[in-house]
Amino acid sequence: DLQCSENANINSVSGDSNQEFRACKSGSTAGAIKLYPASSNASPVCVFPAKSGRALTQYGRFIYQCGNLKSAGSNLNFGMDFDSLYVVNANFSGAMIGCLAYGDPATCAKSAGFDFAEGVIQ
Repeated sequence: DLQCSENANINSVSGDSNQEFRACKSGSTAGAIKLYPASSNASPVCVFPAKSGRALTQYGRFIYQCGNLKSAGSNLNFGMDFDSLYVVNANFSGAMIGCLAYGDPATCAKSAGFDFAEGVIQ
């Protein structure tokens, strides 16, 4: 059973409505979500799970998954508990990793000239 927000809960840091997403938690599986794009022509994205505002790492590397999101929603499972997400256009995944490592992704992304979305999953 999915626990969903009615409105976009992963929002663009610059306010771009094409960079908004709705993330739903799967009630039975920790680390599993369903992610819906706000616009039907969404580009491929990379999704970084986070907990308490920090992107999750394993063996010293950031954990993320990339791909095209279906308008009917795409299932993602990271195999670990998290409470928020960063979502970025797949073309900027390398830059996003650098900005997450920097520790202030919003300021870093703005100076690097790209946008991303972030938000807490209900």
